[in-house]
Amino acid sequence: MKAKALTLSLLFFASATAIAKDLPNVPAPRELTEVGSEFAEGTITRLSVEDISIFIPFAQNAKSVLTKALADSETMPVQQQVRHLSNSMRAVVRNSGKKQYQTFMRFALNRTLLLVQELLKEADIRTPGTLENALDLQVRGINVALKFFESDLAYQRRERSGGDTVNLNYASFGAVFAASSLRSIQNVLDASAQYRLLYKTLEIFNWDVTRDRHAIEVADTIVDIFNTLSALQEVPSSDDQENILSIRRLTLLIDPVSDVERVITEAIKRAEEAVLRQQQEAQRQADRERRRQQFRFLVGQAVIDVTNPEEPRRATVHELRDEVVILRLPGSKFEAVSTNNLARTSGCLLNYCVGSSFINTQRDNYYVKVVAIAQDDTLVIEFTEGEGYRGRLGAGWTPESFAHTNGCAGDICVGDRVYVMERDFRARVIGIQDNGEMIIQGLDGDLKDLRGGFWTRDQVTKIE
Repeated sequence: MKAKALTLSLLFFASATAIAKDLPNVPAPRELTEVGSEFAEGTITRLSVEDISIFIPFAQNAKSVLTKALADSETMPVQQQVRHLSNSMRAVVRNSGKKQYQTFMRFALNRTLLLVQELLKEADIRTPGTLENALDLQVRGINVALKFFESDLAYQRRERSGGDTVNLNYASFGAVFAASSLRSIQNVLDASAQYRLLYKTLEIFNWDVTRDRHAIEVADTIVDIFNTLSALQEVPSSDDQENILSIRRLTLLIDPVSDVERVITEAIKRAEEAVLRQQQEAQRQADRERRRQQFRFLVGQAVIDVTNPEEPRRATVHELRDEVVILRLPGSKFEAVSTNNLARTSGCLLNYCVGSSFINTQRDNYYVKVVAIAQDDTLVIEFTEGEGYRGRLGAGWTPESFAHTNGCAGDICVGDRVYVMERDFRARVIGIQDNGEMIIQGLDGDLKDLRGGFWTRDQVTKIE
């Protein structure tokens, strides 16, 4: 994970430079950054002694606290629900402290508390619907927090596996939080309150997206929001008609904001795919180097060319040219072939060695001989029997396709005679697979000399 995070940071160095040059200098919302602010991100919100005594004992697991708070509040009057959820969110934010892996959870709760406070400042709490608006904001904010929650245990597991680097995707989080909040804010009936919440949510969103490494992907949206907010006052007007006109301008930005999550998700996917391609290419290079060390070819060496796995060719190395060799083929033909496509005609792959005979369980249980080991850890075989197969070479075979023509599986060995109980016939064991299953050949009647595979010890009994 650390290496991946480093690669990602290098990959987006150029993008970061472009962002600093091309995008507006979006200021941070003062409520989230000013020293001493109740909603400064990374700090805590204020709690009374009473609040602490009620909630801190339960705040060891933020997810449990939030889930329980939502459930408990359902039986309360609306005003009490709002107060209960606010206290629960403050307790979780406080207990979360500065745990980096819980950053977005804390951000979601902290910002929700800010929006609810602004709503109750601008709208009359006695007006029908105001408390319901506050409650809706709270529930949505908690659900976003739960979406981004990561437990201590999950983080510890990730850390033990080497993934302790925390990669903060501000834009993805900001888009999810803003889209959720904006849906709620559109239901606020008080014009000054709706204006204030729209302004503040878009301001926070723009700050999140601008500091993300993928900001350039949504540059148009950032610029539109910046220009719109710059042309408006942060504080609502005393004239509701003016507020309504400003609200109309701000609501035009809701759809672009809602689309940012998709755009950023696609950008992250492309970035991860680019990193994966880099890692795969690095692995391929490492594999090529490993093969060069393991498969050293010499002039005059007999090899099998597996460029076309359907038609492997016997050949002799005539000339070495770094990663390409010139092969001498039957009929005194010469051809340039990549060393990656050459199989050596000596050695072993596990206990499958060149020159050894096996039974091919995927081709009518024909006998075959291993003639070469390919560089991708597969076998090149020659069929030693079978109409249309005898003498043919085949490449790309794995050990799972073969049965050994010697050895034992428990108390039954190749050469032993067995009685197949469920089919009522006698047979001889001619092969045993790595998983212990047997290849048998019939000894009686219509089944005489016929071969069958995948028989288990439970299905047969050994006879003299």
